[in-house]
Amino acid sequence: MNNQYLARIAYYYYIKNKTQSEIARLFKVSRQKINRDLKMAQKLGIVKVDIDFPINSDIELEANLEENCNLKKAIVIKSSEEILKKELANAAKEFLDNYLSDGMTIGVTWGTTLYELAKVLNVKNFKNIKIKQLIGGVNPNYPNLSGENIARIFANKLGGSFTSFYLPAIVSDRLTKKILLEENDTLKAYEGMDKCDLVIAGVGSIERENTVSKLGYLSEENRKLLLQKGIVGDLGLIYYDRKGIPYFEEGAPISLGYNLFEKPKDMKLMVIAGGEEKAEAIKAILNGKIVDILITDKNCANKIVCK
Repeated sequence: MNNQYLARIAYYYYIKNKTQSEIARLFKVSRQKINRDLKMAQKLGIVKVDIDFPINSDIELEANLEENCNLKKAIVIKSSEEILKKELANAAKEFLDNYLSDGMTIGVTWGTTLYELAKVLNVKNFKNIKIKQLIGGVNPNYPNLSGENIARIFANKLGGSFTSFYLPAIVSDRLTKKILLEENDTLKAYEGMDKCDLVIAGVGSIERENTVSKLGYLSEENRKLLLQKGIVGDLGLIYYDRKGIPYFEEGAPISLGYNLFEKPKDMKLMVIAGGEEKAEAIKAILNGKIVDILITDKNCANKIVCK
């Protein structure tokens, strides 16, 4: 075997786009031998692979996350802290452009990153697409961040309809929640949530003041109590520990909305979140193995090691 031979088969395969079987017939050898020889051509440097990576993504980190964190898709962007949420939203928009289709039911939660996504969504005209608000609550100080507002914008942009969840995000005690959950109007509000094809959600960190605290849903006293109990973040106002196990006991807000920790397997969950301060919360929710698609940034992804 010589380098000239290896260069010739590589030329036929990579430049002329012939199949390995066609090259094998041309050289009167087996296809298996051509396969081995092509690998040898790479090993000897006769064939050099040069990948033109997209400027704003990190394909190696994406592959590592998909392989080690049980993800169907990971998108890792390079961004500065100042424009991180806008860049995450743009990455999510590009993904959704190729993912969404007629007849889908999309569930949305709430928060600043989802609001940024709603603003940049491309206008489409899907047939029979439905948007469901999965978390209640409207705060007069932050009306844009509500699930209802985000669901409405999604529906307007995608040419679909949306279903509101006319209930508070947080109630004061478990008895109130129990009574509300027995009401017919409440049961109707929950209808169809478990039929979503895709849910788009953010993740909250408990390590610093965040949107949940700003809205008054979590007091500083309860935040510190949750930290002591090993709670690291929230998904749709349901708090969870480092293993991604939901926590409903002392200190946790009593929320109304869809419990994504009980989602059916065929429902895809896309989480959009980034920043180094959210790395622990994202890593924990990935440990819970309920996330299918993750969109994050390089600084955050470098700190995530799935168990």
